[in-house]
Amino acid sequence: AFVTGCSAQTATPNAAGIPSLGVRARAGAPLSQARLAAIARGIAQKSRVDRAARKGRLLYVADSYGYGQLLVYTYPQLSGAGVLSGFGSVDGVCTDRQGYVWLVDAADQVVWEFAHGGTEPINYLQASPSGPGIGASCAVNPKNGDLAVTGFGAGFTVFRNGQSTLSTYTASGFGSVSYIGYDGTGDLYVDGVLSSTFTFGLAELPAGSSSVQNVTLAGETISKPGGIQWDGKYLDIGDAGLAVA
Repeated sequence: AFVTGCSAQTATPNAAGIPSLGVRARAGAPLSQARLAAIARGIAQKSRVDRAARKGRLLYVADSYGYGQLLVYTYPQLSGAGVLSGFGSVDGVCTDRQGYVWLVDAADQVVWEFAHGGTEPINYLQASPSGPGIGASCAVNPKNGDLAVTGFGAGFTVFRNGQSTLSTYTASGFGSVSYIGYDGTGDLYVDGVLSSTFTFGLAELPAGSSSVQNVTLAGETISKPGGIQWDGKYLDIGDAGLAVA
């Protein structure tokens, strides 16, 4: 499961152009506007969040391996507040500076955006048809609102300010990338598996740079890529092989 949280916000949904439930495209093929709109409408019909809870802090937990839902809890009470449902899959989840929530749907190749406590998508993003696609992890740059999403293979995508303008990158020497995260200064990190040794790898896209650099960790060994999170002082990296961070 992936988790993210946000404080209460006064959210005004934007005009995302989400108008309509049709047949979903295969993973990797962009969905049409009509299909996206239909899925968005289905999500709104199947989702619910307690109205009183929307005013407070919320914790979002992606039920990736169960029913494909995004579970919503009050924080820090951890009482059930609702659920977002109707996705092709529920993979990564992250929040932006406004407290809005991004959910990565790798099955439909879409990243959906929700207002704090909202049940209807207010925006969506799709990767470039020639790019690495939509993988299973996302992160938001605390400095400028860029949304970074892992793809398939060694690639990842950065959507400028959480909008449709994007750039794609490749982590050299990686067979695949797994998780992605920003530090407090806007440096972007991805971890994954190196193609030559099939061991853990870490790469960095420094803030303001277009060049991805491999990073060597000293003193510790990570057996399997895990989540990446900035804690205010350090970059925390989970070890999925040991279930620790």
